[in-house]
Amino acid sequence: WADAQKESGIPQRQKRAFYSHEDWLRHHSSSRHARHMLSSISSRVIMSLVPPVFTFTSVAIGVAIYNTVLRWGYLPSFLPLLHAASLPYELTAPALALLLVFRTEASYSRYVEARKTWTSVISTTKDLARLSAQLVKNPLDVALKSSLLSYAMAFPIALKCHLIYGSDIKNDLQRLLEEDDLTFVLYPSIDQTV
Repeated sequence: WADAQKESGIPQRQKRAFYSHEDWLRHHSSSRHARHMLSSISSRVIMSLVPPVFTFTSVAIGVAIYNTVLRWGYLPSFLPLLHAASLPYELTAPALALLLVFRTEASYSRYVEARKTWTSVISTTKDLARLSAQLVKNPLDVALKSSLLSYAMAFPIALKCHLIYGSDIKNDLQRLLEEDDLTFVLYPSIDQTV
C-alpha cells in the first residue's frame, strides 16, 4: 500500500520547476506551516512512513503495557522488566551532529558558489567593456562605443534587479541607457522597428 502510494502521481520526465519571486515568498511565508500541516495527509512521504511508524509504535505500546502490568504485579515476578540501554542513542548523536554540519556546509557552499558566479559576471562584464573600448577605434563610431559600454554596464544591474525581488529596474537603468534602449530592455517583445 505504501509503496504504491509513494510512486503514484510522479510524472515521468518532469521538467524541474524553478521558483519565481512570488513562489519563493509563498514558500517562506509564515502561513506555510499551516499549509504543510493541511497537505500532509496527502503527502507521499508521510504515506510511505505510515507502516514503519505504526509497527514501531505498536511495539513500543506493547512494551509499555508489559512493563506496566509487570510493575503492578499482575504478572509473575520472575519475568524480566524490558528496558533499553542509552548507549545506542549516545552512539548515534555524533552521526546526527555530522548530518547537521553537512547541511550547514552545503548551505555555505551555495553561498560561496553564488559569490563566485557574481564575481565572474562582474569580471566578464569588465572584460567586455574593455574589449569594446579597444576594438571600436574609429572616431565616427563613438555612438556605437557608447552604446556597447552602456549595455555592458547595464547587464549586471539588470541581473541584480532580476534576482532581488521588488527591484526597480527602470529606475536603476535610467542613468545608463537612452530612452529607446531602456524601452527595448524593459519591453523586448514590443516591435520597435516602426
